[in-house]
Amino acid sequence: MANNFNNYLIDIGGEIAANGSSKTGLWTIGIQDPQLFQQKVSFTVPNSDNFIGVATSGDYLNFKYIDGQLVSHSIDPRTIKSKDNNILSVTVLDEISVARADAFATAFNVMNLDESIEISESLNLKIKIIYISDGLIKYFESKSWQNIKYD
Repeated sequence: MANNFNNYLIDIGGEIAANGSSKTGLWTIGIQDPQLFQQKVSFTVPNSDNFIGVATSGDYLNFKYIDGQLVSHSIDPRTIKSKDNNILSVTVLDEISVARADAFATAFNVMNLDESIEISESLNLKIKIIYISDGLIKYFESKSWQNIKYD
């Protein structure tokens, strides 16, 4: 890499680029619990000495209520309305690009859970989705996320 910057972690509000390690070892990347307004970690993202792009998209920070209805900042381009699904947040890991991770995280945040699972599995993407089902918080991890093996 130019200027010998081989160890870095850059966080731009939901998008993270990490490479190498910190002074104490591998970077620890925590994903905020979407149900709490405090900075509580819901889960951590595994990484290695190699580049990883991480993006999370969700409604837990940018929303408002209009006439008692939750209105998200995420707009479904198919309906041109606020998204309407049970997904709280989507995190995507990508070994090539933060922008690619962000594009997929945003798209999956708008899609319904079944669409997100089907497309992510067909593209072999590393995603983790936090969603609500029957009033309970649940997690989905793609097969490629489950198979992450970093040294």
